[in-house]
Amino acid sequence: MRINVFAGARRIALIASVIAIAGTLAVLATSPPLISIKARVDHPEAQFILVDEPCPRDSLEHYFKSAGDWKAPVWVDLCVKAMDFQGRRLIPYKIGADRMVYGAELYSTEVIEYRDSLVERFQLSPADTKKVQNLVSDGVFKGWKNGLFYLAIALFIFWITVWGIGWIVRGFAELPMGKDHRQTGSDA
Repeated sequence: MRINVFAGARRIALIASVIAIAGTLAVLATSPPLISIKARVDHPEAQFILVDEPCPRDSLEHYFKSAGDWKAPVWVDLCVKAMDFQGRRLIPYKIGADRMVYGAELYSTEVIEYRDSLVERFQLSPADTKKVQNLVSDGVFKGWKNGLFYLAIALFIFWITVWGIGWIVRGFAELPMGKDHRQTGSDA
């Protein structure tokens, strides 16, 4: 019994391709996109709003994973802008019964507690929530598009390499193209 090395190599290449396709599809199906947004709150009773600009240096900035219902993890870069309090830049953390705004230093206990309460009550307006949901949908689509594109490129390069190796080996073995063994008088 003759062993057909070329047929075996083709089968191994096909199995490797199927494993690559299955693995890529499994990773794409189970890996949510990485979505990051910037949000700001201007004073203790203000609504959270989406922003594009970076947080000023003297303000409180905190990065956390939102517990919202986004269908994918959404990381929030939250900014609490500092305010002027009698010539000092402080973080507003409370509005008293007399409607007076209280401020404290950036890393004070009051500001840290306020920051943690903001994380617990983080919720965007319906319009901003829709924007984030669109970002998540776009992220999922982009992830699949990129993953399948790179898979196609990898499979193309892999099969060109397999074909090239086969072409080189056939040339050295003096085998005709498309044949796995030499033609003998009885094969003709």
